[in-house]
Amino acid sequence: MGEDHERLDKGPRETAAEVAGRASEVAAEAARVATLEETTAHLTGRVASVASAVAQELGLPALLDAILDQTMRTLGARFAHVYMADSDERTLRLVGSQNLPTDLTEPFSCFSFDAPRLTARAASTRQAQRISSIDQLDPVLDVTRELLARFGCESMVAI
Repeated sequence: MGEDHERLDKGPRETAAEVAGRASEVAAEAARVATLEETTAHLTGRVASVASAVAQELGLPALLDAILDQTMRTLGARFAHVYMADSDERTLRLVGSQNLPTDLTEPFSCFSFDAPRLTARAASTRQAQRISSIDQLDPVLDVTRELLARFGCESMVAI
């Protein structure tokens, strides 16, 4: 090949032994990462198992109380509700609440994913719904509006 062809890489070439050494280092690092991922997956499974055992031991009522208490405390909420969703029936059933006025228990106790409720929208879209001002609230959400007005709230989150 004549002088017309210059090497693009002007630096020293790696020997086959150097390339093999680097490949060995990369393989060792990949094995270490794989082991770490296996360990993480194993620990995650164990934590899930512990959480499941605790949930069974506590029972649903105690678990719901803990969820509601933490929600109220963490968010500084004036009221909180927990629903169980039945995807087949497309309904939400109230299983726990704090500070729900007794006269609103019936309209909030069980309703369809299509009901005019912020929670129903969260369930049907599978996306959190948030309003930061009562003025943003869709006019068809009249029961939600009434609840916000009673508590003097401007914002609400439905997950």
